[in-house]
Amino acid sequence: MSPEGYAAIASAIATVAAAVAAAGSLLAAWKTLRMQDKSTDFSNCLEIIRQISEAQRRVISAESGSEKCRFEFIELLNLLESIAFLHNRGQMRGSTKLLVAKFLQEALAWFRTNPDLLRLIEEAATSKDTFRELNEFEQQYAGEMLDLTRRYIIEQSR
Repeated sequence: MSPEGYAAIASAIATVAAAVAAAGSLLAAWKTLRMQDKSTDFSNCLEIIRQISEAQRRVISAESGSEKCRFEFIELLNLLESIAFLHNRGQMRGSTKLLVAKFLQEALAWFRTNPDLLRLIEEAATSKDTFRELNEFEQQYAGEMLDLTRRYIIEQSR
């Protein structure tokens, strides 16, 4: 074989090796991005839990029936509305979306079984668009919401 033939084979091998290395680099980058995405998703979950927990604590610590309790409950509703907006618009993924969906289903079903909370929700509504995202969320999960509401009513009657 001529020196040009060896050079052509060497060049072809180098090209294939470069392509394999590039593919390996792309795979490594994809895996890194995927891990970062999961880490961000987990951080989002923790942040949402923290915000909701703080809002719930403020409602619970306020004297029942007081203006502060009413204010804090409306603030909680506004937080839930914001979270429902992100959920409804597909801005959440993975475990964050699952966590939020389950939490919102349980919270809204529980609100529906409590006449005092229903009254506060009605009073907080300043237009037909108030809590539109929560209403849209409830429509998406109507079956689950009905099951949870029934369960909470049964539990309260015991």
